[in-house]
Amino acid sequence: MEKPQTLSSDLTFASKVFIPLCYYAVVASFAFVLIQAALAHDTIEPKLWVYLLFSLAMGWLVTKVLGSLKRVRMDEGGLYVSNYLKETVVPFANIRSVEPSSIGDRWPRITVTFHTHTEFGERIVFLAKHRWTGWASLWRNPAESIARELRTAVVRATGKDPTAAA
Repeated sequence: MEKPQTLSSDLTFASKVFIPLCYYAVVASFAFVLIQAALAHDTIEPKLWVYLLFSLAMGWLVTKVLGSLKRVRMDEGGLYVSNYLKETVVPFANIRSVEPSSIGDRWPRITVTFHTHTEFGERIVFLAKHRWTGWASLWRNPAESIARELRTAVVRATGKDPTAAA
């Protein structure tokens, strides 16, 4: 059995862990300074509460979007899905659809929907790995080619095409 091929970006761990941690560190530092200044003047401005609530809401959004990213690898046995704490193997027969998408040009995402509930839910999202295939690959969305590769593996294993419109 050969080593599973990585489909997700090498930046997944940094996006999932370090970006939210850095966000919270900056917000907490700024909030600490604001609270210290407010306590020195014996008054807490309403702007401080707005800042704190907005920062918490944005932190929740950052954590929800980036924290849900998965590390994905593939071999002939199926899809290896990991959140860096645990890993599970999902057989190709359980894949309902593979949908490439992109947030701008720099966040090529792939959403994989399953027929049944898995350890990570009924769908996963991962950042597609950039592959150098020549200068044109700088302008191409890597999610398209990886989604096509994953669909081909599903067709080879099951004989069914996991169309994006499931």
